[in-house]
Amino acid sequence: MSDRDLQTLRRAWRRAATRTSAAAYIAALERRVGVVSDDTEIADTSTLGDRQAGHRRAEWYDRAREVTVETLPEYFAWLLDSGDVDYEDLAHMIGAAALAGAQAVDGSKHGGVSAAQGSRAMWCFVHAWLRSSNFLRMIDFGSMLFPQNHYLFDPTMPPEVWHWLQDQAAAHLADDFGIPPAERVAAHWRSIVDGRVPFGYTVTGP
Repeated sequence: MSDRDLQTLRRAWRRAATRTSAAAYIAALERRVGVVSDDTEIADTSTLGDRQAGHRRAEWYDRAREVTVETLPEYFAWLLDSGDVDYEDLAHMIGAAALAGAQAVDGSKHGGVSAAQGSRAMWCFVHAWLRSSNFLRMIDFGSMLFPQNHYLFDPTMPPEVWHWLQDQAAAHLADDFGIPPAERVAAHWRSIVDGRVPFGYTVTGP
């Protein structure tokens, strides 16, 4: 990546900072030009195996599950007074805070969510936190333990997802956001627009 491209990337990031998640936007731009984000490397080298940090994070989640509407402010104050936090700690701290808020609402007069509502609430949070309207799918690899779950791992997508993907590819080709995509990325978009379903997937239904 040239210095000029890097400068353009930084300018685009600054322009976008007020209207979207900076991390999400910069990652999207990096994908356009074929740059691998450093986030993966940072996450892989974090102190996941640290026994003391693991105990502290577990306590954050354990106490979050006991939170009520009345004790929510107290929990947040306690959580944020946890001392020094590292890269991985901060992710867990936010996760625990989200769990506490959800637990408080579920325990309120409006609560009593079903399993289906709980799943829907999770996706509502994921889309809002990522500021993304993309179609998403979660894979539970534990389901591979049972042969009747084979359909969960079929490389298929419904027609509405495929049409959306084609629309997104066409939109990316029409607007380079001030920095041209790498040729292999542009070629991939063109193949999607031309009707070639990527990564071995098939489209189910009409």
